Amino acid sequence: AGDSHVAGMAYLFAKRRELTGAFLLLMLLLWLNHGIHSSKLRKEGWEGFNEEDIEEDGEEDTISVQGPTAYPTGMPTYSATTETLLENTRDRRGRFNISQDSILHIFIREKHIYMYNPMVVTVAHGAYLSRIKYQIHHIPEQNYTQICNIIQQDQTGMGDAVKLLYAHNTPFAALKKVDVSDLLIFLGPDPFPWKAVADRGIYIIHFQLEPLSLLEDFCKIQSLKYADEIWHYSKLNVDIMSNSCKESLDKWDIIQRFVPVSYDANSPKSTQKNVFDHSKRKITFLGGLQFNERRECWEKMTSSLPRGLCEARYDIFTDQSFSYFIQEKSCGIFLNLHKGCLEALEQPAEPRLSQLLSAKGLVISQPCHRVDQSIYDGLVDFV
Repeated sequence: AGDSHVAGMAYLFAKRRELTGAFLLLMLLLWLNHGIHSSKLRKEGWEGFNEEDIEEDGEEDTISVQGPTAYPTGMPTYSATTETLLENTRDRRGRFNISQDSILHIFIREKHIYMYNPMVVTVAHGAYLSRIKYQIHHIPEQNYTQICNIIQQDQTGMGDAVKLLYAHNTPFAALKKVDVSDLLIFLGPDPFPWKAVADRGIYIIHFQLEPLSLLEDFCKIQSLKYADEIWHYSKLNVDIMSNSCKESLDKWDIIQRFVPVSYDANSPKSTQKNVFDHSKRKITFLGGLQFNERRECWEKMTSSLPRGLCEARYDIFTDQSFSYFIQEKSCGIFLNLHKGCLEALEQPAEPRLSQLLSAKGLVISQPCHRVDQSIYDGLVDFV
């Protein structure tokens, strides 16, 4: 929708501002009556990727790639910073036995399969278009934390730790499939046997998925000592870690990389509907209100709105439930609140923005830090 008609929605996120229900309702009606438009989406170069290429095989999904049928359009423009990153990457990876036959192994905990799927799709897209074979390994939850703790406490990498790491019935049995010439990516903030894997001489990438603006002591995470690269979904996270953890990054020669969440061409698609004509469909925030200050922000926002106009959902944790909700229950309009919503301008842009845009959702979000917000300008309505 045009900026002039979205302006009224800014009051939804006004910090500590008193509003009357009548005025806010008027602004919302003007905005809705003007017409609801789907956000602009770009999917250049992803037509060659098809979910039908995925083969299910027990605890993991394996995709065999014969080569892409389409490539992203346009040639990248390399800056001096990019050239430096490329040179550092070549130097770092040159120390390992990585070749065209190497396999990219993507590890993710079972409980995070849905939550982190946008990032998994992003890595899969990149591997597919680069003609890199890859395997996705879902780590079972049974005894996960206990076994991680035992492995990490065994600094010599001997004894029970080896059995727990590579035994057939442990969460990490799939690590036996990772060759020393392969690459490994682990997604998420959870414990992982970083040292045990690094001791085998495997090239390790940690896809870090927490908003660093809300964390303390993140420079002490073990991947800073054992990973070869750390990837971030947010430019702000890259800047925060670069400034706060410079000593560790330099000491362990770690490469940081900004990896934005990609468009998912296979996502279910929503259509925007007038919420006043469809009383059962509500403007939705897909997230938990129990985190940090969100409930306070939510109550301030909804207190001046008609009762029942908005809802918060934290019960959609599978692709099937997301698809059903998007196509059958949603009005196609989504709100986005940060965990640190009272200091919105210091927060990164969440991965869910790309997920909702892929579903052709109209996304209305709090502002975020300028380095991230500029990426979504014209796609997300920041108010």
